[in-house]
Amino acid sequence: MKFIIISAALVSSASAAVVVDYAYNNPSAVNDSPTATSQQFRYDAFVTLGPGDSWDSLATLGGWSYVDLDPTKNQNRGWGHAAAWFLIELTDPGAFSVSMSWLAPAVGPLGTEGRPGFTIYSGESVHHNTDNLHTFSNNGNDLAALNGAWDKNSTPLSFAGTAVNFSGDAVSDAFILPAGRYTVILGNAHDSTTAYVDRDFNFTFAAVPEPSSALLMTAGCLVLVSRRRR
Repeated sequence: MKFIIISAALVSSASAAVVVDYAYNNPSAVNDSPTATSQQFRYDAFVTLGPGDSWDSLATLGGWSYVDLDPTKNQNRGWGHAAAWFLIELTDPGAFSVSMSWLAPAVGPLGTEGRPGFTIYSGESVHHNTDNLHTFSNNGNDLAALNGAWDKNSTPLSFAGTAVNFSGDAVSDAFILPAGRYTVILGNAHDSTTAYVDRDFNFTFAAVPEPSSALLMTAGCLVLVSRRRR
């Protein structure tokens, strides 16, 4: 059952230079299932970020889409059909940050909280059969077993990073990445043995440029001058 509802077209906002494509169709995708319900990989949006750009939106994420906290379940496994998938293109190297926050903290009985988590992979999936997008590795472990059904690249996508908050309603982290395309998966951490409903999250993607060599040299000179004056 598909739990994800993306409301980005209604509530998203972005820096002036951000390009957001909600109808992106991977031109090099492998279609190994002509009867699949969709003939393109199910990225919810393709977002291009230049230095200093940011984009924020809203996603409704299904229970245990990042991980099922039931201790009898595989803690490396996220549920792909209940998560939100984004293709991000960074035009320049630098820090890429992802922030998520539950929209209704402290609402509802204990056990129904929103616990956000995200995973980043380097590269773009080329698989067209979204019926196979059932599981994914949330932490870089069990890659072949959890990603093999949908990651049909000649070189599999490489794990780039993850962050999750198991005890709070917000998470944020940044990773130094080269320019290129990245698959970002947003989800929720929850125990499938408890009563649960979908949760709404705000999220923000931001690209922070690397300091230029000239700027670093200038900063170094200022430090030297400051030391000499002491």
